[in-house]
Amino acid sequence: MGPRAGRGPGGQCGLAYGFAVATSRAAGNRLMSRSTTLLIAVFVAVSAGFLLFPSARTRTGAPNGQRLPASEEARVATGAGAAATPAPPRGRDAAEGRAAIRRSEEHAEAARARAAELRQKARFPPTSRRIEDNVDPIIEMRAVKERLSPPAEGRKPTLVVFSSSLSYEAPNPIILFAKFLRAYPGDQSLRTDAEIVGELRNAAGEVVAEVDLRDDGRERDIEAGDGVFTARLTPDADDGRRWNGLIAVRVYGETADGERRSAKTRFYYGEPAAKLTGNYRDELVDGHLRILAEIAVQEPGEYRLDATLGGAQGLLAWAENTAALEPGTRWMPLLFWGLSLREANEPGPYRLSSIALANVSVHPPQLNDAIGSTYRTAPYRPQDFSDERYGDPRLLEKADRYDDEARGETTRAR
Repeated sequence: MGPRAGRGPGGQCGLAYGFAVATSRAAGNRLMSRSTTLLIAVFVAVSAGFLLFPSARTRTGAPNGQRLPASEEARVATGAGAAATPAPPRGRDAAEGRAAIRRSEEHAEAARARAAELRQKARFPPTSRRIEDNVDPIIEMRAVKERLSPPAEGRKPTLVVFSSSLSYEAPNPIILFAKFLRAYPGDQSLRTDAEIVGELRNAAGEVVAEVDLRDDGRERDIEAGDGVFTARLTPDADDGRRWNGLIAVRVYGETADGERRSAKTRFYYGEPAAKLTGNYRDELVDGHLRILAEIAVQEPGEYRLDATLGGAQGLLAWAENTAALEPGTRWMPLLFWGLSLREANEPGPYRLSSIALANVSVHPPQLNDAIGSTYRTAPYRPQDFSDERYGDPRLLEKADRYDDEARGETTRAR
C-alpha cells in the first residue's frame, strides 16, 4: 500500500507548497480587490470632475484652451439650441436695416424743420403775419383754378373751364374761358377744331343764362383761333335777385372728330351788402400799426377785412379782422403786428397794397372784389415798433408734438 497523500516529508512539503499557493492566491485576490476599488474610486472622481468642472473645450468651445469670440462663447454658454444673441444681419437684411435707419433720420429731420417753422410763425398772432416771399396772400387766396373734365370722359382731349374771377360785384361783367387740351397731362397744346357752349345755374338750380364760347377774337376773346374760347355776359339789373349768390357753370364741348367732354366751375355774383369807401387812417398803438378802413354797410352781418402792407422793397405784412357791423358808415380796424415791421427794417411811409372785404354771414362767403389802394401811412421808423412775440399757443403746442415725434424717430433709429 503506498504512502498516504500528505503524509511524510514529501507530503509535508506538498502541504506547505499548497498552503503557500493558497495564501498567495488569497493575497492576490485581496490586492486585486483593492486595485479594483481604487480604479473605481478614481473613475468616479474623474467623472465627478467632468460634471462639476467643464473642460476647456466645453467652456470655450475651442480646443487647447483657445477662446472663441465673445458672441460665440455666449452662444455656447447658453446652450446649443439657445437664441439669446441673434447673429448680426447680413446682406439684404443689413441693407434694409440701414435704409430703415435712414428713413427714420430723415423723418426726424423733417419733423424738427416743421417744428422750427411753426415756432417762427407763433411769434405773430393768427390775424397778422410778416410777408417774407413778396407773395400777396389775398391774391393767392383768390387765385382762379382751372377745372378739368372728369377722367372717366377720357384725357385725349381734356376740356378745361374757368372764370376770370372767383367773385363779381354787380354790375360788373362775367367772363368765362374754356379750352381743349390735346392729351392731359402729357400734351397740353390746344385744339381749335371745337364748339363749346355752357349754362349757368343759381343756388336754387334755376338756369339763369346759356352762353356760346367763341374763339373768333371778338369782345373779350383776345385772339381768334388761339384755342381759348371766351364768353362774356352782364346780368340784367332787374334780374339781380336770381343772380345773387353762388353761380354754377357747366360747359359742353365737342371736337371736329366727335370727342365730347363736359367740365364745371363756379363763382359768386351779387350786389355786396357792404362796400369800402376808400377812406383810411393809421396810428401807432402799443408798438403796433393800426389801420382803420371806412365801410358803408347796407345789411347787418359778419364782415371780414384783409389787407397787405408794402414798402419800397416789396410787401411787408398782412392783417385781417372779422367783426359784426350794423348798417351805416363804420370804421373797421386792422392791426399789423409790430414785430413784422420791426424785422422788415424798412422805414415808412407804407402803402396799402391790396384790400378786400367779404360778407362771411352767408355760405359760401360773398366776396367783394379785391382792390388796390393809393393810401400811404405816416412816416415810421422800424424802431418805433415793438419786438414783442405773440407766442401763439396753438402753434407752439403743435411744434412740441413735432419735436416729440423727432425725438422718437431719433431714438428708434439708434
